[in-house]
Amino acid sequence: RDVLWFWGHEHRLSVYGKYKSANGISAYGRCIGNGGMPVEFKEKVKPDKAKECNLILYDGRVSERIDDVDIGFNGFVLMKIDGAELSAEYFDIHDEILFKEVWTSDNQTGKITGKEIDIKCKDKNFVTYSDDVRKAIN
Repeated sequence: RDVLWFWGHEHRLSVYGKYKSANGISAYGRCIGNGGMPVEFKEKVKPDKAKECNLILYDGRVSERIDDVDIGFNGFVLMKIDGAELSAEYFDIHDEILFKEVWTSDNQTGKITGKEIDIKCKDKNFVTYSDDVRKAIN
């Protein structure tokens, strides 16, 4: 079965398309724990590396600079489950909605399907690594 995998850490918000390691499960990863601590990167995410791990969306916005270090935005997600449907709305620390996605699950087969994705953030540093985000998610 495919799974939606939500986890938290100190990283910036990141959304992945379907990914499977050699001996692992198939998962659609969501790094949503961008509320831990600010984190800086010495280099920007490289498109070829993003493609290798199926990175679809990445919040590269800068919240502030401290001692010449770009600090990212902290944030959170609100999830709602209604029967076989899961909706997830992603926000930054200022309660600005960044994007929303909706998934459905077939309780007989366990198959999950991305039903909707709506990117609200228009900042050029809220990066999409796919020409067709909807298709990349599924």
